[in-house]
Amino acid sequence: MTDRNLFFLCLLLMAAVSCKQEDVTAPVLESWVMNQMQTDIEVTTQTPFAVGGSFSDNKNLEEYTLEIQHNFDALGQNVQPPAPWSLEETYSLAGKTAVDNQILVADGDYTGGPYHCNVQVKDKAGNASQPAVVSFWLVNLNGPQFSVAVPRMDTVLYYQVGDTIQFFGTLADDVDLEEVEISLQEKLGVLSIYDEVFALSGNADTGWNLDQVGLEGKLLIISAQSQPGEYELIVQAVDSNGNTARKKTTVYIYP
Repeated sequence: MTDRNLFFLCLLLMAAVSCKQEDVTAPVLESWVMNQMQTDIEVTTQTPFAVGGSFSDNKNLEEYTLEIQHNFDALGQNVQPPAPWSLEETYSLAGKTAVDNQILVADGDYTGGPYHCNVQVKDKAGNASQPAVVSFWLVNLNGPQFSVAVPRMDTVLYYQVGDTIQFFGTLADDVDLEEVEISLQEKLGVLSIYDEVFALSGNADTGWNLDQVGLEGKLLIISAQSQPGEYELIVQAVDSNGNTARKKTTVYIYP
């Protein structure tokens, strides 16, 4: 065999090996939106909402799987809620890039509280992306209902070190309220200025006044040792049906 023929034979062998190389590149979830939001997501039972994302692959997309589960351990109770919403659906994709949108609805009296949505993409070769975990809050309108007059929970708040945050308003429910928790903690850290749980010991506590914070001597005082910065104020309640409701807002503390 001449050198010229050997050269062409090597080229053919290299081409054949190249053609047989497996696709091992995982597809990518480029973006994901729930209820038109990417952060601080809230959805309501019985109310349809949109989910959607964009996807890409080096060769050919196949499908993505969407899985929704309750974060029953996120509340520190480590107890499965009585009626958690769960969902698992798979949707087809094609091509190197794709955009897909779906309409979902929690069409039952599901337990309100923190949930997460896992999204995983696969391609035609069977490669799968790492699951993307998106947190959201499910609001059950049959759960605890807040009417907070002070402080304003629908706007950014500003306080100075040494200030006291006053609370005025009401909490109501159709069933027994079990506890109320109020916390003020760093938004992107672990520092906590205030975290108090108010246990409601009765069997028919269908209402609670926020001024109990002061009446029980548990005032939220931003002490002189508090670090200035961005914090998150959360007022949260749990009822006997396991529904958790919350109000939250951003608080800036300055010297």
